[in-house]
Amino acid sequence: MNEISMGLKPKEIPEKPEALDLFQQCQMMGIPLVEGGVLDQPHIWAREYRIVYQEKNRFERLADQARAKDAEALQTRKQS
Repeated sequence: MNEISMGLKPKEIPEKPEALDLFQQCQMMGIPLVEGGVLDQPHIWAREYRIVYQEKNRFERLADQARAKDAEALQTRKQS
């Protein structure tokens, strides 16, 4: 997240970690990752969820930047 806020742009989007992909699949299907709900879990689960959401946001921002860069390159080619 710090790299993105500083305006640093990776040459390519890193591959999404398998754990994040599985988390997103469970989230889309409405499957809880643990029984009892998040509020019934130890504090470690809250930390893990926070990390997962940070990574999810990071990948979304990287994808948004890549799409914006592609759109800008396409616009530049059209103007040429």
